[in-house]
Amino acid sequence: MNGRGSSRAPTAALLVLSILVLVTIAVGSVSSTRDFGAYNPTWDGTSTLRGWIDRAGGGPNVVLEPSRYRTLRANGTVAFVVAPQSDSRGMALRRFVRRGGTVVVMDDRANRSNDLLASLGADARIDGAALRDERHNYHSPAMPIATTANTTAANTTAANTTAANDSLVATADRLTLNYGTAIRPNGATTLAATSDFGYRDVNGNGTLDGTEHLDSYPVATVETVGDGRVVVVGDPSIAINSMLSRPGNERFVRDLLAAHDRAVFDYAHGEAPPPFALVLVVLRRSLAAQLALVSALALVALAVRHPKSISNAVSRLSARVGWSRRFGANADASAVPSVDADELAAAIERRYPSWSRDRIERVVAASRAARTGGEDDD
Repeated sequence: MNGRGSSRAPTAALLVLSILVLVTIAVGSVSSTRDFGAYNPTWDGTSTLRGWIDRAGGGPNVVLEPSRYRTLRANGTVAFVVAPQSDSRGMALRRFVRRGGTVVVMDDRANRSNDLLASLGADARIDGAALRDERHNYHSPAMPIATTANTTAANTTAANTTAANDSLVATADRLTLNYGTAIRPNGATTLAATSDFGYRDVNGNGTLDGTEHLDSYPVATVETVGDGRVVVVGDPSIAINSMLSRPGNERFVRDLLAAHDRAVFDYAHGEAPPPFALVLVVLRRSLAAQLALVSALALVALAVRHPKSISNAVSRLSARVGWSRRFGANADASAVPSVDADELAAAIERRYPSWSRDRIERVVAASRAARTGGEDDD
């Protein structure tokens, strides 16, 4: 009785350790630490936004490759492209917009995002210089608070007054940036702009210099491209987990979601999601993959409950395909090609003519003993 109990303890400990290892691997494979990553649950990730998008669209709403936009229903769909890493140099996203889709590009860097905007056929451009406001900000001039057309007349600026009360931001009245940048509309409609005390910190020294001037700068725009729309926001930080609770940001994002029937999070223009998260996306999208997984899990469960039956089945299958005859431990010894002793001795003598006859015979005997498991060894 004690012997059985003592043997169970190491087994249980090993099982617990195995479970802990598997959980650790699973967590590491499904989460990410990348800035603005949709699977990053920390302060600088966008996992909260991804959750909202999943609930808004009711499905696996992550776009992994540009070609996905070719089959995605455009009308009523909004795609969030946060801090893109590439313009993809493809036409799929452009066609998605022209067919009636909405693309929201959030970034504070000019180069790659402006290339993406150009490929979409949009006119608005990201400025790139840090935007500051000494008067209207959230605890710091580097976090200016922009206002929208929904703000009361007493708080609106000239730039905000001209902004259309677009249904995209039906309720949002402000937007809080975090080291964001201005948008050059180039004809696009301004959705949100800083106060008249905003300025572009071109040299990055954190102060207003003689070459920099105060003005109201657009930070979010919208424009029509084909049958769709392109929204540009000069700060990807408004979408991260820690900034969604800042004044106006959650309402702004939720307005964008509410104005559409479906939403997707774009990974086609950034780094790939974590491995396990990628597997989950593929599983949710593919019926064949789901059936394959269910079949595999069923086999594993059967093997755990009935190991002898599985072992017998494998043995019968091995015998049927000839594995046991070819590779088994009890393989037929006659299947191993044999060499005549005299032929082997003659071959050795030709290869080593200086060897004595006794030495050659000893080598032949040792070789035959090795091939027959020592049966010829006296």
